[in-house]
Amino acid sequence: MRGSLKTQLTAALKTISRIGYSRHAMKRYLEGRSPLIHSIGTLEKNFERLNPLATWLKLRGIRDLELLTTALAAEYLAHRAEFHHNAGHSPKTFVAELSAFAALERGLTVVSAQYRRNSIIYDFQRERDAVRATARKQVCRQRTRRQSRALENPEAVVAALGNPKHQIMARLQLECGCRAEGVGAPRRWHNPLRYANFCGRGLHAEKAHPTQNEPDALLPLIADPVTDEMCRPFWTKEKGGKVATKYCPLPLADKVLQWLDGGRRELFEDYVVYLAAINKAMAATGQSATGRGTHALRFCFAQRRYRQCLRHGMSDEQAKEQVSHEMSHNRPDITEIYL
Repeated sequence: MRGSLKTQLTAALKTISRIGYSRHAMKRYLEGRSPLIHSIGTLEKNFERLNPLATWLKLRGIRDLELLTTALAAEYLAHRAEFHHNAGHSPKTFVAELSAFAALERGLTVVSAQYRRNSIIYDFQRERDAVRATARKQVCRQRTRRQSRALENPEAVVAALGNPKHQIMARLQLECGCRAEGVGAPRRWHNPLRYANFCGRGLHAEKAHPTQNEPDALLPLIADPVTDEMCRPFWTKEKGGKVATKYCPLPLADKVLQWLDGGRRELFEDYVVYLAAINKAMAATGQSATGRGTHALRFCFAQRRYRQCLRHGMSDEQAKEQVSHEMSHNRPDITEIYL
């Protein structure tokens, strides 16, 4: 391939990019996960995660990505696993890097098929699986010593937030399991929580563009699927643009609606500002720990909700499935990390 290694990385990733095309439509078409890149953010993150590969190859005198072999891939992945282990990073960080590496394999295969008479299939799944298994064993040993990401006293953290807006956002994360982007603090795009999130507007395609005179009717109260107590449903658009339904306790729902209907009309904060406020509150209450951040509130929600499910007669498997659904996880095994 021509150009610098970073230029080659970009070119390979762009061959499997379909920016603007619906990832969910592609998943339905393929009846499984989409092998393509559907957003600029994902493209940028994959490029960022593959940058160390360019440096590593350059130090070995390799200037062409197409010269990547099985032996080189195995050596590089083992090197990166050791790096993340020594740095104390979470397993999720390394798994994300492995996913980016898999995307590069697909991109290189497409490039080879397009421009080479004798095309090469780049498939290092065996090497990825092997290094992932080794990394998991290392992480399991680390977890016995690592402090949990859940907070010992989440109520104290919420109370320590000086900004009322931040308190509402944190409370929604704690009691409804929302991600930061679901409560108006996304990292990359403008995604505020509005009054419409508590209405039918936007939840279904046929109501996504109501007429100007159509009133904003709140979604009707429903019974909590676990406790049977009445709650206020609302929807959020979170990771990957996925729309999810949340169950909000009535006292909290009243506070949120009062905020949204009081002239402000939306709940929004820059993610960096919100994260700094959460970290400051954790430090003030003596609960700071590496890797906690805003997600610590979701950890607290998951553990509390899981115990709640068990108390109300659900089996272990049913409880995990319910918590997984409410946290918008595609696989229940992801939820087990929170528990």
